[in-house]
Amino acid sequence: MKEIVFLLILGIIACSSVIPVQDIYYNGEYDLSQDYSEEINAYGFRLPVIPGDQMDIEIKIKKEDTFNFDGLVYAYTANPSDEDIQNYGGTQITRVSENMYNEGDYTVYYKTFQVPQGIQYFAVYAVYSAYQLHSYIHVRINLSRYKYSYIKDLPFNTNYEFDTSIFGTGIIPYNYGIFMRLPINRDTIEIQLETRKAYAENAFKVDVCEFDHLPTSSEVYFGINAKKCFMNLQNTSTENLKYKYPFSSEENVNYISICVTNQNEDLSYIKTNIYKEVSPGTGSAEKNNFSKILLGLLFLILI
Repeated sequence: MKEIVFLLILGIIACSSVIPVQDIYYNGEYDLSQDYSEEINAYGFRLPVIPGDQMDIEIKIKKEDTFNFDGLVYAYTANPSDEDIQNYGGTQITRVSENMYNEGDYTVYYKTFQVPQGIQYFAVYAVYSAYQLHSYIHVRINLSRYKYSYIKDLPFNTNYEFDTSIFGTGIIPYNYGIFMRLPINRDTIEIQLETRKAYAENAFKVDVCEFDHLPTSSEVYFGINAKKCFMNLQNTSTENLKYKYPFSSEENVNYISICVTNQNEDLSYIKTNIYKEVSPGTGSAEKNNFSKILLGLLFLILI
């Protein structure tokens, strides 16, 4: 029965208009409602992938709407053109059973896929057999439960406890990457990690990449367009349950991305803090100026 439905879907696609193709990246989300129409039955997404990576390919709609989509994935050994994707030129990946979960006022339908060895790109398709009005449809490539966290934009000197509830066991997977991004200006910083259980000195792999611009999520995940990357920073902490990785940014660097990779089998808690020593000079000067203004006002009142 599933094979018949799939053939019907492909038959409808063949009679429809040219498939629109969009680029999408790891943990990326695309608002499909801006393109969704009765004239087009399928939408294609070009996704660069890394062999071995596991991901949920998701379609998110409002809870009150009826789900009328199917998700297909085709694999390519090189970057496919729009025409390749429109003609289903790759190799179809075996489809995984459909699952769903609630996210606020929305329902997320997803299928889990793994990238075969030798594959560099996926073509992801969202297709429907019968048009139904939707005001909200998002396509999302979600790796946050498997290998890569969403990118957290952090200010300096702020504690960030990573949410482990997204994992069924509450344990962060081995070789899982926690990504952070923040602005920087020739600063000397310290990437501080804290756990609730003692681990080895090399319990974490910490990498930093420098950018002269605000890096997009694809640049952070794939390490492209960085001015320079520093791999395997050294842990200098001698304190129990704490890990410290000093780093100094170079000239003409405006942003950095940080990846903390878990090297433990049972990590259930981690807190991060990107520490930068705040110079007291600026704050003291502002206080002194404010005090001078108050004294001047009092003097004018008295005379």
